[in-house]
Amino acid sequence: MELMFNSLYRSVKDRIPLVPIAGTDGFYRLVRWVQLDDHSPNLHHLLRSGDLVITADCADLAANPKRFLKYVRHLSELGASGLILYVGISGTDACEDIFVDEEVIRYCDQFQFPLLSVRGNLHVADITREMCSVLFEFDHNYDMINEIICGLLYEPHVNARSAEHLTHFGFPIRADYIILVYRDDDRNFFRASDDRNYKYLNRFFYTLGEKFFYFREAGYGIILIQHSDERKVTSYAGDIVRNLVKIHGNETLRCGVGTCVHSITDIRQSFRNARAALSYAKFKKTDCVSFQDIGFYKMLFSSEDQEILKEYTLCLKPIIDYDRKHNSDLVRTLAVYLKSGKSIQKVAAELACHRNTINYRMKRIEELLYFDIDEYENAFILELAFRVLEYLDQLKLEDLHH
Repeated sequence: MELMFNSLYRSVKDRIPLVPIAGTDGFYRLVRWVQLDDHSPNLHHLLRSGDLVITADCADLAANPKRFLKYVRHLSELGASGLILYVGISGTDACEDIFVDEEVIRYCDQFQFPLLSVRGNLHVADITREMCSVLFEFDHNYDMINEIICGLLYEPHVNARSAEHLTHFGFPIRADYIILVYRDDDRNFFRASDDRNYKYLNRFFYTLGEKFFYFREAGYGIILIQHSDERKVTSYAGDIVRNLVKIHGNETLRCGVGTCVHSITDIRQSFRNARAALSYAKFKKTDCVSFQDIGFYKMLFSSEDQEILKEYTLCLKPIIDYDRKHNSDLVRTLAVYLKSGKSIQKVAAELACHRNTINYRMKRIEELLYFDIDEYENAFILELAFRVLEYLDQLKLEDLHH
């Protein structure tokens, strides 16, 4: 796992006198490891995306601005997370001041490539060891927090030690949290790790100044965000899904936004609601939906027992069976009738039938159902049944697809 540059900087700045020179807007970049560059011709083979580079070739770089710019551009194109200029130990013959050409500074600022210098009584090996130690500790802590948070999606309890780890990592027990759930229609996009997701999300939330945690679980991409404003979080979620679609070219990526809970031990509820909202988003073929906005469908999409839902459709069984036996169109006629505000004229227009045909069908429907469909409570029961039936049909299509 990679650590955000800003987090690494804050962790070591009291022990290592780092001085930012340019590219500070790029502190959202992820640091995988720290490399000392001795200007080996094989640097492009040795350097991995996310490596933070330290160089002691400060005087030569400062004396040759074109070479300096070419070097910085080369590191940026290789995916380095930043460059640290090692000035040297105070009191030595190392250059006392580093002059960085304005063109280099403009490049670093434009492409958000962090450029820093360090001077002090530390050897370069001490600097790399200190930073790598922080990266090791972060990896250990991240794995632990990831396990704890994944567990909270299913069991709302943490022991004292886990609570201490969460708080130390910036996620206190008592705070407002909202879960965002992402998944594509083929259900395989988030089964594997993808560095582009981490990099994009770090940049997005760093710019906003929001606290978040991204992880994968059960084929979902999940974001835990420390926030209480569901409207604002829904806006974030919409931006994220649209940008991830651009990054990956996956047009079926969708997001469900859960409800706000007031303790991290309650995120299971937010996770369940986010999954319900995600199901609704797929049902309505839209990209992002908040659980708070799905109205009546909260009941449908929150239920994982299809047999219970099927009970709501039993009132339609007589006309469903009649249509199958006689190849008629009573079910569709009733659905359009209820949807059109019980207007025979509108039904006739939509179905391209004569009014007398629709009147005959409606009379036959009432005979089969044994109740007055215009009575308010009966009409409500029928509308509910149609919505449930529509949802169950969608689930059946999904099962066939998979």
